[in-house]
Amino acid sequence: MRVGGGVQRIEITERQTLQLPLTGGCQCSKLRYEISEAPQLVYTCHCTDCQRMTSSAFSMGIVIADRAFPESPLPSLGQWNAPPTAGV
Repeated sequence: MRVGGGVQRIEITERQTLQLPLTGGCQCSKLRYEISEAPQLVYTCHCTDCQRMTSSAFSMGIVIADRAFPESPLPSLGQWNAPPTAGV
C-alpha cells in the first residue's frame, strides 16, 4: 500500500514465532554463538560507512542482552561506538 511522499507501508498478515535458542556465527565460522532470548531491538543503518561495509544500501543490527548468551567460550567482543563524523 502506498502512502503519501513515496513511503510504502507493509501490512503484516501473519506473525511468526522466533524459535529459541537461535544459533549463528560469522562467515568464516571462527565465531559461533547461541542466544536464549529474543533481540531487544532490530534496526537498519543507512550511513555511508555501513553502505561501504555491506556493499548495500543499509546494514542490519540487533541489540541482545548479555544474559541471553549462555555460558560459552565466546571471546569478549566489546563495544564499538561510532565517532560523530562516521557515515558522513
